[in-house]
Amino acid sequence: DAYGTGQAQQYGQQYIDNLGNVATRGVNGVSALTGAAQHNADAQSNNNAGAANVAANAAIANGANTSALIGQAINAFGSIRGKSSYGSTAANGGNAFAQPTYSI
Repeated sequence: DAYGTGQAQQYGQQYIDNLGNVATRGVNGVSALTGAAQHNADAQSNNNAGAANVAANAAIANGANTSALIGQAINAFGSIRGKSSYGSTAANGGNAFAQPTYSI
């Protein structure tokens, strides 16, 4: 009976060790998946921030272009109309509100 008891204890201990190894592999697997998920989340966050920056810069550039076009249109209109409250004209000496002078 002593031999059988010894064998049972040995196999029982081996079984427990094997379960511990499986549990350790499971913990290591979960850790690896968690690390990969965190890396993926960081990468997506960085990509989203980069895309937001690109969109914001494009909107700023578009606004600047629109503003420049409006300014050019106003300048062109002022040049065509002569007197302008927006800018000066050469015909009135640079004063947009000056009355023209006449010589006789």
